[in-house]
Amino acid sequence: MQSKGVIKWVAILMGLACLYQLSFTWKTSSVEKAAVEYAKSFPAEEQASMEQYYLDSIENKTVYNVGLTSFTYKQCKEKEINLGLDLKGGMNVMLEIQVEDVVKSLAGESQNDPAFVAAIAEANEALRQGTGGYIETLAEAYAKASNGQPLADIFVSPDRKDIKSGMSDDEVVKVLKQETDDALAASFNIIRSRIDHFGVVQPNIQRLPNSNRILVELPGVKEPERVRKLLQGTASLEFWTTYNGQELLPALQRADMVVKAYRDANKEVETKAEEAKSDAPALATEISEEAKAEEAAARFSRERNPLLALLNPGYAGGAVVGAATAADTVAINRYLALPEVRDCFPSDVRFKWGIKGDKLADGQFFLYAIKVERADGKAPLDGSVISDARATYAQTGANAEVSMAMNSNGITEWAQLTGENVGKCIAIVLDGYVYSAPVVRGKIEGGNSSISGDFTIQEAQDLANVLKSGKVPAPARIIQDTVVGPSLGQESINAGMLSFLLAFVLVLLYMGLFYRTAGWVSDVALIANVFLLMGCLVSFGAVLTLPGIAGIVLTMGMAVDANVIIYERIKEELRGGKGIHAAIKDGFSNAYSAIIDGNLTTIITGIVLFVFGNGPVQGFATTLVIGILTSLFCSIFITRLLIEAIVAKWGKISFSYKWSENLLSNFHFDFIGKRKWAYIASGVVILAGVASLVFHGLNYGVEFTGGRTFVVRFDQNVSAEQVRGALENAFVEGDAATTSLEVKQYGAENQMRIVTQYKFDDTSEATTEEVETILYNALKSLYTYDITLDGFRNTQDDVNGIVSADKIGPAIAKDMTMGAVFSLLFALIAISLYIVFRFRKWQWAAGATLALVHDAFIIIALFSMFYSVMPFNLEINQAFIAAILTIIGYSINDTVVIFDRIREYLTLYPKRDTVSTLNAALCSTLMRTLNTSGTTLVTLLAIFIFGGETIRGFVFALLIGVVVGTYSSLFIATPLAYDMQRKQLKK
Repeated sequence: MQSKGVIKWVAILMGLACLYQLSFTWKTSSVEKAAVEYAKSFPAEEQASMEQYYLDSIENKTVYNVGLTSFTYKQCKEKEINLGLDLKGGMNVMLEIQVEDVVKSLAGESQNDPAFVAAIAEANEALRQGTGGYIETLAEAYAKASNGQPLADIFVSPDRKDIKSGMSDDEVVKVLKQETDDALAASFNIIRSRIDHFGVVQPNIQRLPNSNRILVELPGVKEPERVRKLLQGTASLEFWTTYNGQELLPALQRADMVVKAYRDANKEVETKAEEAKSDAPALATEISEEAKAEEAAARFSRERNPLLALLNPGYAGGAVVGAATAADTVAINRYLALPEVRDCFPSDVRFKWGIKGDKLADGQFFLYAIKVERADGKAPLDGSVISDARATYAQTGANAEVSMAMNSNGITEWAQLTGENVGKCIAIVLDGYVYSAPVVRGKIEGGNSSISGDFTIQEAQDLANVLKSGKVPAPARIIQDTVVGPSLGQESINAGMLSFLLAFVLVLLYMGLFYRTAGWVSDVALIANVFLLMGCLVSFGAVLTLPGIAGIVLTMGMAVDANVIIYERIKEELRGGKGIHAAIKDGFSNAYSAIIDGNLTTIITGIVLFVFGNGPVQGFATTLVIGILTSLFCSIFITRLLIEAIVAKWGKISFSYKWSENLLSNFHFDFIGKRKWAYIASGVVILAGVASLVFHGLNYGVEFTGGRTFVVRFDQNVSAEQVRGALENAFVEGDAATTSLEVKQYGAENQMRIVTQYKFDDTSEATTEEVETILYNALKSLYTYDITLDGFRNTQDDVNGIVSADKIGPAIAKDMTMGAVFSLLFALIAISLYIVFRFRKWQWAAGATLALVHDAFIIIALFSMFYSVMPFNLEINQAFIAAILTIIGYSINDTVVIFDRIREYLTLYPKRDTVSTLNAALCSTLMRTLNTSGTTLVTLLAIFIFGGETIRGFVFALLIGVVVGTYSSLFIATPLAYDMQRKQLKK
């Protein structure tokens, strides 16, 4: 093999890079273990909060030094292996901005116009049918309903400058689209800031492309009701006058002395508070305005100055009274809430934290002093007066600024507010956090203002979004949410790791016991493959889910396929009389074509899965594609390096035992001649499947129908009949009980999966609480103790009750259905085109594609036949579609290897009878086919038995698919291709 040295260095560098990436997971794990040990010294009820306090306190401190650079705990967390919600527990929420709400809000009183109402109805119908863009349909429908009246007439307003009378409908459509994008951006900004202050570690918040949706993933969340209210709450944007931070420094020192007294002895607080008020020296003279944070902090100790040691007054100035680390904000809030401490400050002062760590304070959070001047305690101005806000570059300099415009209601109030506070700060507050506190340079009349500062363009855009949040016409609504309890997540981790280790050991033994020394060499390459795969997953920031672990295990089964092809080729060369060196060289060379073709088709299906799938399916696709790439590298290069090294040292290497040396090498079977029997067998199964689909149907999951799914755990074993009987008349709509109720055992006998479509089209929090309350009232009698409603809803860390919940609205269900159909069609088309490109004849592509359709339909048919009798869940959901696509990739891999050998034999033996050539090619690849199927089935069986209930139906589909895919590669694909070109082949 040429360039051995280069390949060795590449392998070493890749290994070191993966080791480096995985080391961050090890480091964060060691830090978190230290946090647990630290928390053990506190009472049990305080341990969780103290553990979090420990982690918060070292968030920005160096915990990992690698010589050339060092990393803080926060940076290490960002680089560790990301676990999905099914492994970690938590909540996944999909929110959507309703375009209808945006348009109606912009239309104002004109929304009651009959033509506009009719246009809205038509646009809503088009949205449901997926036949066109909402705003474009609205414009066309309004033009018809109003007999050609301009759309601008609906939206013209004295407060709007972007839509004017006389504008064309196309121009109005463009503005409406921009307004929808702005509403989404503002909602995204609000949600992001709320989550940042919710205390979730490693949240994932992203805007989904080409949609009005926002995806929020919150690992470890234990209060789903609170999260739902938080995400859907109306934004509260306010403008507040402020105190000068320097003015409050004497009061701050008095408060510090009160806190010390409080800590020393609570009974002496009042006496010491009075002494503190009378004897306090002037703190303002002690600390200059320019004092650095380190110098100021060094003046105080936590024993003598418990408040000032946490809240650094060295940053006092403007509206800021001090700065603190994120870990200390909780303690400061507790101190400032003490009544005796409140007495130290003016009665109209309120303290609010900055939204994020400020770069001027080395990432610490500023504490602002807000002045409450109105008797009702409300802000002098709120966000409803904002008509527009934009991020722009300043006229002088490279910094960005924010331009803000008020509507007619706000112009006068804004002029009065700024006129009375020239030279002072006005704080911009959203949801209780200060985003900015600019100094007023002069009275602002006309309602147009400019906020300047040391902004980057992104920071300016964020502030503009904050300002526009006060006029967001449509709050984000939850259309899907999934909750996984931490106990269920830990069970998934345990099940996933057990199946992974068992499958790994079985594959290693399989290869070693069949291919002898070469098999053990491939095992070394397989271990290197898993190591590289995990390192790559961390490097790319991929999220490891339970289907992702299944993808890794499946990759292991398929990873040996390349080695099997190579080894079988080498054995053929050895049987042909070649020496060991020539056999190894020719065996690898002749195997490359089949390996590359087979794996490229699987990569195509992986890419389709990633593009059309949701989170868990994308996790599976990511591990599958990366695993294929790393397995190709290890199988082709690492294996060859090791084999050639062994041959160079000992002069030989064994590729088989005596019993496996010539196994099936002389096997002959007339696959083509027996094809009609195969057609009949497949036809019988297909007809039975059609009958089952017609009369029995499919068990569609809520992802395709919409609805709610709950996994409920009891403290004793219960039967599905007991639970179904308790719920029989629980869900009532109108005069009749809801019929769409499914109850099935989920794992252990004390755990049930409940599916209902009761009010599934209403995804509001109130309805979710109603459904959970109905479940509680119906099922509480099945517990041996008096479980509370909060305990049942798992809001008090009760180990029983609802351990997982999933809610999907009809809109997202329809999108998932369309995505599933498109993914299947696109995968089949892409693979067909690739086969035509590689084999130059449409008949081969047609045979392969029909075989894939055959495989997919049989799996669907078997799910239809057996979903009501199997003891585990067999429903049609996103995971099932992922299984179908995976089997398509697996089956085409098998088929392409056979086609590649047929192409080779047709070239080598042009005068041989075509049927003999096809049969010879099929028989020569039979050992490879059975070995690859065997290793894959072994790994899938391990996952099926030990991988947990969550993915059992998914793995069952894969098991069926491997068997059916192997059968179709031998008995369907090649015979069909032969029949379609039989006349041409005879000529």
